[in-house]
Amino acid sequence: FRKDENGHCQADEAPVSSDDTASSPGNPDSPIVAPSHLHRLTNVEYTHTVNDLLGVHSSLVRDFPAEAIAHGFNHISASQLISPLRVAYYADAATELAERTLAPIGVATYSLDEWVSDEDGIWLQPASGLGESWWATKSEGFTLELANLSPGTYRLETDTVWLVYWEQEFPNATAPVVSARLDSTDLDAFEITSTSFASPTHLSWEFQASTDLHEIEVAGDWFAQAADAPDDAVVFSAFSLTGPLEDPESGVSESRSAVLLCEPEPGDSFTPCASNILEDFTTRAWRRPPDDASLAGLLELVSASEEAGSSFESAISTAMEAVLLSPRFLYRVEEVEPGSVRALDPYEIASRLSYLVWKSMPDETLFECAQTGGFQEDSTPECAISTQLERLLSDPRAASVVEDFGGGWLQLDALGGLAKDGYSYPEFDTSLIDSMQTETLLFLEEVLLGDANLGELWDANYTWIDEDLADLYAMPSPTTAGFSRVDVDPEIRGGLLRQASLLSLTAHATRTSPSRRGSWVLSEALCENIGEPAEDFSDSVFEADGANTREVLEAHASDPACSGCHTRMDPLGFALENYDPIGRWRDDLGGVHIDAAATTFDGIDLAGPKDLVDYITTDERMPTCMVERLFTFSNERPPTAEDSAAMTALNALAITEDFTLPRLFQEMVGLPSFLYRQDPEVAP
Repeated sequence: FRKDENGHCQADEAPVSSDDTASSPGNPDSPIVAPSHLHRLTNVEYTHTVNDLLGVHSSLVRDFPAEAIAHGFNHISASQLISPLRVAYYADAATELAERTLAPIGVATYSLDEWVSDEDGIWLQPASGLGESWWATKSEGFTLELANLSPGTYRLETDTVWLVYWEQEFPNATAPVVSARLDSTDLDAFEITSTSFASPTHLSWEFQASTDLHEIEVAGDWFAQAADAPDDAVVFSAFSLTGPLEDPESGVSESRSAVLLCEPEPGDSFTPCASNILEDFTTRAWRRPPDDASLAGLLELVSASEEAGSSFESAISTAMEAVLLSPRFLYRVEEVEPGSVRALDPYEIASRLSYLVWKSMPDETLFECAQTGGFQEDSTPECAISTQLERLLSDPRAASVVEDFGGGWLQLDALGGLAKDGYSYPEFDTSLIDSMQTETLLFLEEVLLGDANLGELWDANYTWIDEDLADLYAMPSPTTAGFSRVDVDPEIRGGLLRQASLLSLTAHATRTSPSRRGSWVLSEALCENIGEPAEDFSDSVFEADGANTREVLEAHASDPACSGCHTRMDPLGFALENYDPIGRWRDDLGGVHIDAAATTFDGIDLAGPKDLVDYITTDERMPTCMVERLFTFSNERPPTAEDSAAMTALNALAITEDFTLPRLFQEMVGLPSFLYRQDPEVAP
């Protein structure tokens, strides 16, 4: 839908049909597919790839520029840009990753200045006038990320000072307390009594660490004592981490031994051993064996380092940096043949599969399939693309596709920056936001990776709740800690649309928005684009004393310039009026009974949210909308005219009652759009 010159919503012309099963001009054996784009690893894909390649848990990408959102997702190839700033971050990351991978196990001390999270408004900066060795925070806590540790006991230490002016201006103030929490385990708390930099209060925590990524939350009441004070109550010296404190059994970490397959004998040339190491490492990093020229170039770097007197490890580290800075690592490179349509080779298919489901590099099984003949069922049944996709979807790493698809389509990350009126909704805090996101992701994981049909996205009779959500939903608390799968009252809860995450995202800070919620249903559940509101519309109409949301919107919709869109979306939003701006059920507002009844633009009477869910699940646009969303996600581009025949066939399948989302993924990876690429002619 689009707006005409009078602001009315009008249907767009139907796209021109094109049969994508027809042959490509000049090559009768190749199907017609849309032009292909070079795909850069997203920040999430970079993180997962580094972890799987090096065994290094890295939080370096938090400094990378944010990804552009296009067509609802952040991995659309044509919209990916690369800036000098991103390249600089890639260079820094390559150096640090190579050094950390090759670092031997041993007792060491690390400065954690750069490992402090700055998400959710939490920040550290050098304390004013105290130099860079002392840090102050405006928040009630911050998080230290501890990555790539060898198993063992570690000691985290810092010095703290309670600033003198607090004692002078607030003589009755009690000394601040600083506590720490490792993952889900509480560590010791300390009272900060020192007011002198000459004798600061020393904090020290010992804990057991594994190779997993750990988070230590440091919290305190230093800022809560006087919110209007000009400065902070407590300053910290740089944190240091020492360990493992036990005598290590081996001086070689798993990540180091996975790269250093050999070491030259004293006096021997670096080249033979380096060649074995770099051929193996580059094959995994670039997701295919390197060509002779590329390998020779890397060995020249090793030789130059050797001639300069560098150690073997330093020479390999330099070559690793080059590998990690290569476009063949940073991009999913597919060979280009201008003016042709060609079938992808086995290594390219392996990468498309692994990055579709795991958002990471192929594993050993996919590499073996690529090396031994590819993914054709007739030659290697165990490597058939359908078999491998089923294997990938059943792996725990498939949670990545849920987070990437669900988080992108539903924009769950936006919850973290959502503001609600603190007076009316004091419970809307970081903990509840995390619970909202987790509920939706757990639900999506069950539907996307299970045997549920498409309608269950909207009308499921269950959800996942923890104690926070149980309070919000007025349901019994789970009997175990964390999240539990529970049955729900189908008149009130069930499916995506009635979860607090979406209901919060589609409401304002102080009130609901039937227009916004109805527009979301049309655009995201039914793929009907309403467009932007009229330029001269002002939210101030809702600010008047006694203003009733429904009455204001009904009056607004009576305007001929606005009715075309509002008569389509507002009734759908009215059906959700029983949910407040954070998704809590309510029967009345200010003592006035809420009227959630409405009639859709096509004459369907809705009595409330359950009728709206039934309306969505019986509309044939719903399954075809999901096909479009998953096609865009799977192919990293929206469908084009070249895909019309495939889309028609997929839509026909999706409309059947028992069509599941895993089956839809299976259909996607069998399409020419997934198995072929087209490269336009290069202009002379």
